Amino acid sequence: DIRPGTIKFLDDISEYYELILFNEGEQKYTDLLIDSLEQNKIYFEHRFYREHVIIDNNDVVKDLTRIGRALDKILIVDNMAQNFKFQKNNGIIIKSFWGNNPNDNILNELAYILIKIAKDEGDIRNGLIKYKNEIVMPFIKKLIKTIKNLARRVFIAEKNVQKMQDMIQPLQEDNNRLKALNWDKNKEIITMTSELNKFNKIKEYFGIDKTNEL
Repeated sequence: DIRPGTIKFLDDISEYYELILFNEGEQKYTDLLIDSLEQNKIYFEHRFYREHVIIDNNDVVKDLTRIGRALDKILIVDNMAQNFKFQKNNGIIIKSFWGNNPNDNILNELAYILIKIAKDEGDIRNGLIKYKNEIVMPFIKKLIKTIKNLARRVFIAEKNVQKMQDMIQPLQEDNNRLKALNWDKNKEIITMTSELNKFNKIKEYFGIDKTNEL
């Protein structure tokens, strides 16, 4: 499955950007996928593959200097931040797409940002920082608020757990006492049953059928 809105995304941003594919996969598999995507229109002017990446401390890195474009005019969109760690200020990270999600709207939002950045003059990295803040900061504030609410709930939950433990403790003690009581009662019943059996045997031995004849 391809991400919802992929073709529209490529159509929209290709009006503002030279599109270059930089994939860490092998060329034969990458070309097979992209060729099927570009049946009606060519979007990517160049393609880079696994042989073009750099391995740095076990990280797969897509070094943008290998593309041969000025860094103040290039952006990379990737789902893994370590892939552009050599040029962190040139990268936009997006959530991975695992298929079967028709409500995914990431590319529509991303196109809006990229087009606004393209319309700004000067270093493209400054535009990226500007629009990152517009989107990321409200998200961070919302995340902080969520974390605070969660922490408050956890604190309340811990207090409630302590209250429950305080309530359970005497119940457990009562239960233990009850068990002891039941045990004593059982012993008493066993003793009474034993004595009754002895009494019946005595009656049987002497041929006594009625208790009042004893």
